[in-house]
Amino acid sequence: MADREELIRRFVAWTAGANPDGQELRKVARRLADSTARATPDETQAVLTGLASGLRHDDPEIGGIAAMAGGAVVENGGDPVPFARTLLRYLPRVLRQAAEFADACLVALPESSEEEASDIVREPSPLRIGGRILPDDIAASIISRYRRGYAAWAALDLWYLPTIACLSRSLELRRTAREDGELLALAERLAPIRNGGEFLRKMLLVLDDEPLLVVHPDAGQGYRCVIGGIADNFQLQTLLMDALIGGPPPAGLMARFRRRTETPPAGNLPGRRPHPIAVAVARGDGPQEADVPSVGAFDLYHWTAWTGDGGLPKGPDRIGDRIWGEGVPADLLPFEGVRVILLGPPAYERGWNTVRPFRAMSAYFWVTEALSAAELRDYLDRFAAAPRPGAV
Repeated sequence: MADREELIRRFVAWTAGANPDGQELRKVARRLADSTARATPDETQAVLTGLASGLRHDDPEIGGIAAMAGGAVVENGGDPVPFARTLLRYLPRVLRQAAEFADACLVALPESSEEEASDIVREPSPLRIGGRILPDDIAASIISRYRRGYAAWAALDLWYLPTIACLSRSLELRRTAREDGELLALAERLAPIRNGGEFLRKMLLVLDDEPLLVVHPDAGQGYRCVIGGIADNFQLQTLLMDALIGGPPPAGLMARFRRRTETPPAGNLPGRRPHPIAVAVARGDGPQEADVPSVGAFDLYHWTAWTGDGGLPKGPDRIGDRIWGEGVPADLLPFEGVRVILLGPPAYERGWNTVRPFRAMSAYFWVTEALSAAELRDYLDRFAAAPRPGAV
């Protein structure tokens, strides 16, 4: 206990200085994080408070060391909310500096040769921008003019990872982060040119307590639902199938597991329900990934796919109206303020890896109400008559 308090005092004092020794600071931060493995909640919170004081340091690496140690404490069970409030206050500054450095590099880069373009490698090295190698002479010139931006670029992973660790554990924090429009804009600037930026962007786009309308025109069924904590549309489709398909889950060797964990469906759509282990992975109450198949029972479409005269498009028709698994629920087009999914029969068997993008984030798909036949027909008529987004 006394040793932990001394480490906190030392960390706070060092990060209050202008030029702390990064290597020594890493050692102290690591010891502080390790000390919380068996600490009480109050002791853990004291460590997080001390680490949070380092986030405001002007040097992005020093702040990043504090961020990474705080993320490790959160993964040990610490409360992410107080620490992440400070983290989210200083994260935009680091992203802004890194984006300015990257923009300067991209402007200065010579045109890529065919050989270089065919061998693009997206690595976090500060000497690579958008998968392209930054020539030494250009790098030296830009780094001399953007020293803080270069430091921010080099430290991005130190900030990305703990931010995701905190947001994945707290709906409250995700709501706070979504309210910061600059944060998402910066993540979107960095996502195409830095691996971790895509994960941060995806986390910032996660919806919580989001109303969703699901309609299967051929089956004559529709459902009002609420979703949250879902990172991509593969995960969404697994949970949708589990909630809305009325058929049995796959036969196999897991009958005993199914009896313990299977949730009765809330809908009665045709099709085969997903494997219960795949559902547990998607919900967040199972392993992050599993070697069981995930196969789509439907093709998914935006409401704009419904024209009322020929049903849903088939084959390659109107590809822009399709909802792809690689996307995120925030991509779903809203109709009169509510996001919509139209379901149709699968054109072919489409499968995906059974994996949850964010290990610590729980997801849900709740069915709140089934549409009446009259409500369903009214929605389909309004879909067909409504102007399409972007239409002149």
